[in-house]
Amino acid sequence: MAEAQAQYHDQKRNPVRNATPGGYTHVGDYLNYGSTVRPRESATVTLDDQGVAMVKYTADPEKPRYNPTTISQFGLGHYGRWLRSSSPDDLRLFLVHADRLLLMQDERGALTYDYPWRYYLTKETFQPGWVSGMGQGQAISVWVRAYTATDDQRYLRAAERAYDFMLTPAERGGPYTDLGGLNPEWSHLPFIQEYISNPSAYTLNGYLFSLLGMYDLSRTAENPVRRLTIARELQRHLDSVEKLLPLYDMGGFTSYDLGHLVSWRQGQAPHVGVGYHAAHIYLLQALREATGDARFKPFEERWIGYVN
Repeated sequence: MAEAQAQYHDQKRNPVRNATPGGYTHVGDYLNYGSTVRPRESATVTLDDQGVAMVKYTADPEKPRYNPTTISQFGLGHYGRWLRSSSPDDLRLFLVHADRLLLMQDERGALTYDYPWRYYLTKETFQPGWVSGMGQGQAISVWVRAYTATDDQRYLRAAERAYDFMLTPAERGGPYTDLGGLNPEWSHLPFIQEYISNPSAYTLNGYLFSLLGMYDLSRTAENPVRRLTIARELQRHLDSVEKLLPLYDMGGFTSYDLGHLVSWRQGQAPHVGVGYHAAHIYLLQALREATGDARFKPFEERWIGYVN
């Protein structure tokens, strides 16, 4: 853990950078992305002729791909900048990212990835058309904000379809599963997978991103009964988070997932992603601010203490 802590500081990681001033809200700057996400070209990202982010992958860098997660994050960066600047150009760029996500959503409500992806744990190659609960959740957060900025019903309908697909069980192609892969007594508790496997490896950051999207929609869905239903589903997931958090605690740092605890990987070393420790902290903080659920506060404080 000492090595991970040292790398954390060498990389200048800091969860405070992603704390939303005034607390997280469904219409505010998403995780302070207006300041922390720079929507511009880099070694791994190019922009299409409308300014939408495309990712250059090592396997085929000459053929950049639309990645729903990257598009959502760049779009939310433009949204946060628009809140600060009121610039029509920032709003336009946010909406072109939101519109690109609309084009990527299929008839099931899924945001699909149109290229293969090798999952590092199982070594399985996901075929084009694979899906991610994180991708669903962040797209919902984009569309909720696009709807509140424009009153365009297309965005709200897309967000509700994305939510419905997010609750599609893994055996039917969706990201929804339960905690039974960790403990049979927890089979009644739900989980949303970032990477779909059987059993799940329970990636924490992707799960928390999906729950922020769920929260955003619980505040925005047009039908009050629908809003209440989504809020109740979110509460079930907050109960899952409470069960899960101690399992990610490595006593000095956090693990990226729980792959080392599931049947097909037991006994392996935990996967520690240095940058994700900060993400775990600010995502828990955002969920606590959004929902008022104080159960996560001790983990925020402990995990901050590990790197202070």
